Amino acid sequence: MPRGFLLLLPLLFASAQTPGDHITPGTILVASEKLNDPHFVETVVLITRREADGGTMGVILNRPMDLSLAKAFPQMHGGNDPVYDGGPVALDAVQALLRSSEKPDTAQHILADIYSIARKAPLEKSINDRLDSLKFRVYLGYAGWGPGQLENEVRLGAWTVVHGSRYVFDSHPTTLWDRLNRETHSQLAVSRLPAH
Repeated sequence: MPRGFLLLLPLLFASAQTPGDHITPGTILVASEKLNDPHFVETVVLITRREADGGTMGVILNRPMDLSLAKAFPQMHGGNDPVYDGGPVALDAVQALLRSSEKPDTAQHILADIYSIARKAPLEKSINDRLDSLKFRVYLGYAGWGPGQLENEVRLGAWTVVHGSRYVFDSHPTTLWDRLNRETHSQLAVSRLPAH
């Protein structure tokens, strides 16, 4: 392997170690093995919103519940795809993530072709349309941090920051944390190799 390439390895993997100050909608957080908060043990969180005061909101991507869309929303024509536990805050709050080539009305852009939907009409339409689970997922509750709180947790090593829209609609969400955790450990090990 060329020596110049080895020198660049730490830069190639820097996205897995982005400082907390650069957390924006679309950032993905992987919980540290040492994070023992029961709400966030072995979780992968997508950041969906940053407030002007520095507060942060997101949804947990890897906790499908034992509750189908049809059972959660019996008045609609939802299918058997699961509803996801989005986080410990406002458990009655419903939002969805949608992959779309065009911005849906009232949706908030998160990253790439992924949008967040929280208003009743587009949520109901998407549930009734029975969209594929690789394009549409519903979350109850959300994760939230006060101003500066999440940045501090990242600096203390509670979370690893990664980027990539491919993780949002992962086809095996229950193993996502384990796979991302192994991947980030491998990237860190390679980035620490000596350059010679």
